[in-house]
Amino acid sequence: MYVQLPLLPMLLACAAPAYTPAQVAAVAAVPGIGVFALGCFSSYLVQHYRRNMVCIAALAALALCSYALFYLTVTVETASGLRLRLFASADGGAGWLVLLVVRFVQGAVFGLAQMVLSGTLVIDTCQSPRRSAANQVASWFARFALALGPVFAMALFRYREHFTAAVGVDAGGAGYVDAVGFAFRAAALVSAALCVVSATLVMSVKFPFKAPEDIVPHVSTDRFFLTQGKWLFVNLVLAVAAVGVLLFAECTVRFYAVLAFGLLLSLLAERTVLSSAGAGTVIQAGILLVFLSAVMLFLGGSVSAWGVPLLLGCGAGLSGARFLSLFITLSPHCRRATAQSTYILSWELGLYSGVFIACLVKYGFDGSVAKFASVLSFASLLMFAVFTRKWYVAHKNR
Repeated sequence: MYVQLPLLPMLLACAAPAYTPAQVAAVAAVPGIGVFALGCFSSYLVQHYRRNMVCIAALAALALCSYALFYLTVTVETASGLRLRLFASADGGAGWLVLLVVRFVQGAVFGLAQMVLSGTLVIDTCQSPRRSAANQVASWFARFALALGPVFAMALFRYREHFTAAVGVDAGGAGYVDAVGFAFRAAALVSAALCVVSATLVMSVKFPFKAPEDIVPHVSTDRFFLTQGKWLFVNLVLAVAAVGVLLFAECTVRFYAVLAFGLLLSLLAERTVLSSAGAGTVIQAGILLVFLSAVMLFLGGSVSAWGVPLLLGCGAGLSGARFLSLFITLSPHCRRATAQSTYILSWELGLYSGVFIACLVKYGFDGSVAKFASVLSFASLLMFAVFTRKWYVAHKNR
């Protein structure tokens, strides 16, 4: 999913004025809404069908969505300008609607796959005392994907750009459009292939038999949304929205590579020097680092170019890991999967909310992503320090 994050808005922006900034932002960010579409059915599905097959089916659908994007994002020249081709048609309006639907479905099956994988399959393969550690490991892999996907995407873009003679400074140049189109279509195929690899890995694991419950409602919040964690949910959405905005601060291989290094540093720190630190303290430190990375954007220069992604990676890693711990300890033991799913939903909603804001700012309005990121991170830090931390202490179960 994340390999498509920087490239799809770039490609849609090339088709202006066929697509408005709001349309570009909507297509880029609609998976953040789609992740909620199938969650209420997840408990019923894993109870009435084999748990691993539900995940495999979701991954197969996700692969088909990525493969569909390969055909829906071919740029063609028309009398009215550059358009995205819908199969053999150059109708920009219809193309945008189809892209929006495909991206929504993509988000829905992506959310279902994540919830079943992290909330059910990972837990069912571990002994009870190790389940919290397993949840943390799974979430750390997801965080690294946030940097590694865009690294690969921008590497594809630079590869094509290097071998395109017509590339110029102007983002509307034919060489630039060719490079973006090539990179996104290649990334779409890679996304589909990675889904197949993921499904193969799931099939290689033997899961213990688990008898289904006698009565399971078709629609429920079980394995979907932990209602008692609503304020943690809101707080994390604000924090991750700032991260999503800053992902578009600089769309380069270097930026995302340094972001990955920052995530690695946060993992090492979280498992060593901060292993005994309180979750609330680490979360506040992590959000503060995200805020400082946004402020550093105002400075510019080489310090900003290296410091912003480094601080962003450290902050996102630290705060994300400890927010998950709070979700788990807030829930009863029997609702661990629900807590995990709620964390996933808040992370994805926050991330794609930030993507929506960044696309509007970057491709349509004269503004700075630093302003929005600093406001969102400061609001999240203030909310946690003043309200959420005390509320959590009063309501935690473990």
